[in-house]
Amino acid sequence: MYRTLALLVAVAAPAAAQNLVINGGFERTLATDCEFNLTNAEFGAEMPGCTGFGTTLGDGELDIMRDGTCGYGLLPASGSVKVGIASSNDGNGSDAFSFRLRSAVVPGQPYRLHFKANAYVSGFSPDIGAVEVGLSDSPTDFGVKVGELVPSPVVWSSFDAIIVAATTARFLTVRFQEDKNGWDHVDEFSLEAAGSAGPVVDSDGSAIHVAGATPGSLIAILISPAGSTCSATLATLTIADEAGVATIARGHVAGAALLLQAVDLSTGAVSTVATFGGCSSAAIVQPESSGPTEWQPQQVRGGHSTGASEPSPPTLH
Repeated sequence: MYRTLALLVAVAAPAAAQNLVINGGFERTLATDCEFNLTNAEFGAEMPGCTGFGTTLGDGELDIMRDGTCGYGLLPASGSVKVGIASSNDGNGSDAFSFRLRSAVVPGQPYRLHFKANAYVSGFSPDIGAVEVGLSDSPTDFGVKVGELVPSPVVWSSFDAIIVAATTARFLTVRFQEDKNGWDHVDEFSLEAAGSAGPVVDSDGSAIHVAGATPGSLIAILISPAGSTCSATLATLTIADEAGVATIARGHVAGAALLLQAVDLSTGAVSTVATFGGCSSAAIVQPESSGPTEWQPQQVRGGHSTGASEPSPPTLH
């Protein structure tokens, strides 16, 4: 699964860029009221730029909720419209839909993905299921997963991350986790070009090497156990030298082989993914004692840090 899931890093927002997602806030709709259990065809007819393709109840049961809560959950995260996706965990799949993109994403280029979700927990939707997001070249195929968010049942949860497109894709796809009996509300989707692909990171098993960073910039090194999709550790911070290069000692590691990513915190540029060779048993690289800040390693799950919140570290999913 991890081979098809792009690693994601939350970074500070850059200058405004074009949102590639058409109708990402669902504000352009022909629905005039709260409309529930729409088939894929009905949803597509009432939501410009979107195509339903889920299999719940055979042909989807998507919901368009506008002008309030429609009696369920929270007000829309922004604007006046939110959409509901669900699954019954009965072996018949889940709700799914796609957004058409203004232009195709370019393989190898970084993009900033954002959306919000809220879980509605009740007798008919007892589980909290993940919102899964993918990139596809077809409006009716989920394609390659690039992110997921397990939302809060009490507030809107935000997903903000950098993804690197693996292939050309013209559609952003969204679905509810198939093996949960639940209902999520979603809103505020955007996908924007994130500029440079960032620094390069690799490892020889005894040290982590970063090149191509901004000279003198603060670099965050993040690690994730191979196969993980929802957790990561801020390993250490370091400063790039005058050539934009940094080398970090391996430190203490225990766990399976690790995947690495580097973030240039002066620009928000993110490296591609590299394997930390030679790891045999763990998932923690201790920060250098001479590091430039007081940050400590902390776990990040589902886009939310469980450690200190200031300063807010990048997160890797």
